[in-house]
Amino acid sequence: MSPLVRLGERLVPWSDIREIDLRGMEREGSLRVIRRGDLGAIELVGAEAVDLVMRLDPAFFEGRRFRWVRSSWALHNLVGHPLLQLLAWVGHTPLGLRVHDATVPRPAH
Repeated sequence: MSPLVRLGERLVPWSDIREIDLRGMEREGSLRVIRRGDLGAIELVGAEAVDLVMRLDPAFFEGRRFRWVRSSWALHNLVGHPLLQLLAWVGHTPLGLRVHDATVPRPAH
């Protein structure tokens, strides 16, 4: 069985992916996935796009142009997730989610 990858709201076998257009990754943090069988393209943005590339080809992010991916995820993981958890424990989940979402990495324009 093929490992599954997340494409938006669906989990699909990675073997269903025919092509990934990475041209929007550096500037917009987005990519387009074209599936086998001509089912149309799916656009992924931000964390979902980064996660897919990291699962399939982590070496893609090596080099200076994607430094934002490596360094900004550290802030998100060290600050965003712990604060979300702490705020949820004290009954302020909506505030925690705003903090979490504010620390999600954005491409450097």
